[in-house]
Amino acid sequence: LIIGERSQIPVDVKSAFINAGVMHILAVSGLHVAIVAMILLVLFSILRIPEKAAILLTLLLLGYYTFLTGAAASVTRSVIMAGIYLGGRMCERKSDMYNTLALSAIVILLIDAKQLFHPGFQLSFVAVFSLVYLYPKIYAIRTLLPARLTGNRAVTGALSAITVSVAAGIGTLPFTSIYFGKISLIGFCANIVVVPLSNIILGLGMLTVAVSYLSPWVAAVYA
Repeated sequence: LIIGERSQIPVDVKSAFINAGVMHILAVSGLHVAIVAMILLVLFSILRIPEKAAILLTLLLLGYYTFLTGAAASVTRSVIMAGIYLGGRMCERKSDMYNTLALSAIVILLIDAKQLFHPGFQLSFVAVFSLVYLYPKIYAIRTLLPARLTGNRAVTGALSAITVSVAAGIGTLPFTSIYFGKISLIGFCANIVVVPLSNIILGLGMLTVAVSYLSPWVAAVYA
């Protein structure tokens, strides 16, 4: 989950993930990059490193993380988008998500044009585009709910999780059906549970790695 190493995962386990529509969990994604960036920025903030220096160090380490994970399209895209966002923060400018997504695609294709036909590239970009474009439209349905429900954090949180799953699922459905030869009807429901759970596991896994630099034994016990 942390570095995207999948060579030792049994075929039946991979098949189970594909059938459940959650195969993307086993790939390093933008979520990984976001968590790594957040951890680094918080750490540098605790160490009282100036913001611009902290951003530069974060970008440098994200570049290292890109190569550590094999420079997959999803990671490269996320790191480029993070770089644009953090660069805009340094210059006190707002970044546009569509332009940021397009620029990251251009950079990747300039390096390797064949990525355009790679499933990982297509799924990564269409998933983010679907989230950016469809999420606000689908989430707007909440206005049809009674005010007592929309004011409840648990309800809005659940609705947001469902919306994310549906938005990403709609965009990636044509690609997953072509590449995996099947459509997972349970995928929309499974992602609502699996994505938040994988976020927790990912965060704990990264914490384990961080602790291992202090004491491998403590990290092993913690893991």
